[in-house]
Amino acid sequence: MELTVGPYALGGRFTTVEGILVAMKEQVTSQGSVFVDTGDDEVKNRVAKFVAELGMILEGNKEVTLVLDDPAGNSYVQVTTGV
Repeated sequence: MELTVGPYALGGRFTTVEGILVAMKEQVTSQGSVFVDTGDDEVKNRVAKFVAELGMILEGNKEVTLVLDDPAGNSYVQVTTGV
């Protein structure tokens, strides 16, 4: 599973990894999204598969590695213990 977005796709936010995944899912599936409005069945199928995989990740049924490539250095992931 791979997703590359531009610098303003999710906007600036202070959130958790789960929050990032939820925001991605909402943005891809929201009304008016270029993916929802497309007439291309292949694109619709790829988006549906991507959203299903995001759901599996959010439910804890699929393990992934999240890579934040942030050339500006504005991203930070804090490691917590005991959670």
